[in-house]
Amino acid sequence: MSTLVKCNVLVKVIMTEEFRQRTLKEMEELLEKVKEAQQRIDFQSRIYLSDLQKVDLQKAAAFRRQWEEEREERENFRREIEERIEKLKSIPEGEEFLLTTLEAYVEAKENEPLPIFAPPQIIVKDDKVVEIRR
Repeated sequence: MSTLVKCNVLVKVIMTEEFRQRTLKEMEELLEKVKEAQQRIDFQSRIYLSDLQKVDLQKAAAFRRQWEEEREERENFRREIEERIEKLKSIPEGEEFLLTTLEAYVEAKENEPLPIFAPPQIIVKDDKVVEIRR
């Protein structure tokens, strides 16, 4: 007898130079977009804050706090991308690393280990599944 259970599935990638270059390019483009968005938001927020200060100092103070909190979140996201880029550069070719975790339904069978305690792994190399481990 068996039943389907929801569990995490680990997706691991075998590092290749093609994957590294493609992913680095995507991450560097994302980093540039984040930086550009931050500059735009800062510029527009300064103008809005300046206008708001002329009308309502309390709302201006509240807006400034919110802007600074959101700015810090964006800054943390930018740093996280930069850290991922550095990590990606340091992974040796041929080494497996965790790309993501997905939720999936897997079959649980009698007298076999429950999949949630030993999650299945999908191993990918150059965008192709090369192995499924249980």
